[in-house]
Amino acid sequence: MNSSKVLISAVPIRKTITSPQNPPARLFYQGQPPEWFRSRVLPLLVALAAASWASDARAQVVGARIDKVWEFLINKPGIVLPTLTNLVVGTTDNEIGDGHYPMDTLSALKRYDANRLILGIRENGIDETDPNLTPAQLALSTNYPDRSLIWINPTNGAPMGRALVIGLYPVTLDPGFIAESIAAGINDYTNQYWWSFDVSDDGYIYTGYKNKILRYGPNGSGGISPTPQVVFTLTTNDIVHGNLYTTSGRFPKIRVRGTGTNTVILAGGNSGSRGAYRLSTTDGTNFVTTSWLPGGFGAGGGGGASSLIPSLNPLTPGDEWTYAASYPGNSSGADSSFSRFTTSPPFSDPGNNFLIDGSFVAGTDTGPFGAAYAAHFIGDVDTKAALPYVISYSTPSWNTRAVYGASTSPLPGWLAVHDTTNGTFISAYKLDVTEDAELLSSDQAALFQATIGYVNVSAPSNPTNGTAEILWSSPVYGYGRYTLQIGVLLPVHILSIDTSGGVVTVTWSGFGNSFQLQRRSSLTSGTWVDVGTPVSGTSATDNIPPASLAFYRVATVN
Repeated sequence: MNSSKVLISAVPIRKTITSPQNPPARLFYQGQPPEWFRSRVLPLLVALAAASWASDARAQVVGARIDKVWEFLINKPGIVLPTLTNLVVGTTDNEIGDGHYPMDTLSALKRYDANRLILGIRENGIDETDPNLTPAQLALSTNYPDRSLIWINPTNGAPMGRALVIGLYPVTLDPGFIAESIAAGINDYTNQYWWSFDVSDDGYIYTGYKNKILRYGPNGSGGISPTPQVVFTLTTNDIVHGNLYTTSGRFPKIRVRGTGTNTVILAGGNSGSRGAYRLSTTDGTNFVTTSWLPGGFGAGGGGGASSLIPSLNPLTPGDEWTYAASYPGNSSGADSSFSRFTTSPPFSDPGNNFLIDGSFVAGTDTGPFGAAYAAHFIGDVDTKAALPYVISYSTPSWNTRAVYGASTSPLPGWLAVHDTTNGTFISAYKLDVTEDAELLSSDQAALFQATIGYVNVSAPSNPTNGTAEILWSSPVYGYGRYTLQIGVLLPVHILSIDTSGGVVTVTWSGFGNSFQLQRRSSLTSGTWVDVGTPVSGTSATDNIPPASLAFYRVATVN
C-alpha cells in the first residue's frame, strides 16, 4: 500500500498510563491546532493517527471531500471585494431593507457561464441619502449599487464589473397588493428585507420582489438586459399560505431548474408558515403555483431549500425531491437540521404538497475532538440530479449566548457532504469565522441576515470519481469557490480509546469498507506495523501492546 497520503493527528501513550487520575506531563500532536484538543483530549493519551491512502486495487467510491479554490472571510486578510467588510455601525440590528443601512450584506454567488460567476450585492453599506458622502463612497455606491449583480472572476474571486442593477423597487406594485397590505396594517409595503436570485440553464436571472417573480434575459451580446419581465404574480386568487401575500409577499429563496416550458421554480422560505411554492409554466413565460412546501418547525419551508431533482426512488420515478431546512423561520438553529421532502404528480395544492421523507436523516460529524459539524444552523442546501451527494451550509452559530448560554463560545460555519439517499455524513469543510467577527454589542449577535446563506453545487463531471463545483456566500461572512472531489478516501474519526485489561482498543467512525489499525514507536519516523488484519467494523484491539511508548493510527483501506 502507498502511504504517501497519510494524515497524522496523534498523541502518545505509555502503557503505564491507564486512568484519568494519572495525567500526562506533555501532549504531542501533529496536523491539528492545540484548540482542536481543548477539553476533549482523552487523558489516556493513546497515540492516534487518522489516515487514508489509495490502495492499488481500489475499485469503488469511498467518499467525497471539499477543497478550497479561493475564499474570502470578513475576519481574514486579502479581501478583494471593496464592499465586503466587518465594519460594525451601531449596537443593534434595525435594518429594514431600504438600501440606507451602513453595514454591507451580500446575496447569492452563482455560476453564469464558463468564464464568469455572478454575485449579488444586497446592501453596499452606504446611505446614498447622506449629503456628506466622500468621493470614494460615491464611487463605491455607483460601482456596487444595492440590489445589483456583479461579475466575479472564477479564477481568483475578484470583481469584474456590474452585470445587472435590479434596484430596490424594480417594478410598480399592483394597487390591489398595496390595498391589501395597508388593510393588514403594513404601511412599509415597498421595502424588502430578504432578497435573492437564481440563474437558469439558459442564462435568465430570476428574482423576487414582493408578490412578484421577475426575469431578466440575456441581451444577445454576453450581458443581461436591464428590463424586467414579470413571470409570476401571487394574488388572492391563488391558495395563499400564512401571511405570505399581505405581510411581505416576498420570495427570499429561489431555485430554478430547466429551460423554456420545462422550467420549474421553487420560491419562498425563511419565514414562519409561508413556506415555498413550486411554480411551473406551459409557455415558458407565465408561471402558476403547483404544490406547496409547508413552513413550520421541521417542515422545510422556513429556511433554504435545494434545487428540485427527480426522485431517485425507482418506485416513484415521477416524484420530485428537495432538501430543505426550517431555520431561521421556525428554528433557533440549534434545535433543527434539514430533511428531504417529496411531491408527486400532478403537483397540485393541497393534494400533492411536499411531505417529509423519513428515510433521509442528516448525519453529523461524531469526532470527539473540538467543535465539529452537527448539521445545525442550516442556512442552505443544494444538490443536482446526477450528484450522489447533498451539500449543506451550516452557518456560524447565531445569537450564540442566548441559544447556548452566556459562557459558550460562538461556533464556526461548515460546508458538509451528505449521501443523497439516506443522509449519511461523508465529510465537512470548516468555514473559519464566527459571529464575533461582526458582533453587535447590544444584541450580542450578528445581523439577522447572518442566519441565512447560499450554497450552489454543479452537476459532477463524473458521479463516481469526478469533481463538482461548490459556490458559497453569506450575507455577512463572505464568499468562496470550492471543488468537490468525488471518489476519494477519507480519514476516520477516533471516538474512544480503552486501555483496560492490558490491551489497547481503538474505536472510530469512518466512511469506507475496511480499516487497518497500525502502530509504531515514534510519531515522526519508523515503519507503521499492522496490528492484526483489516476489519470491516469500527473498532480494533492491540492484544499485545508494547511496554514502551507507542503510537497508533487507523487507516482507511478501501
